[in-house]
Amino acid sequence: MLKGSRVVFNICGNKYRLVVKINYKFKINYKFKIIYIRFVGTHKEYDSINVEEI
Repeated sequence: MLKGSRVVFNICGNKYRLVVKINYKFKINYKFKIIYIRFVGTHKEYDSINVEEI
């Protein structure tokens, strides 16, 4: 888990990285989780971005 509710997943045999942002929404008797895909790319591409700002 990173700042800003972001999570990094290693996918496809650790060949790619997926960065998502998770928002929690609360309504009466319901709790919603909304996941936004922020980045999909190789490890080299991941190293060239600032994950906390995307």
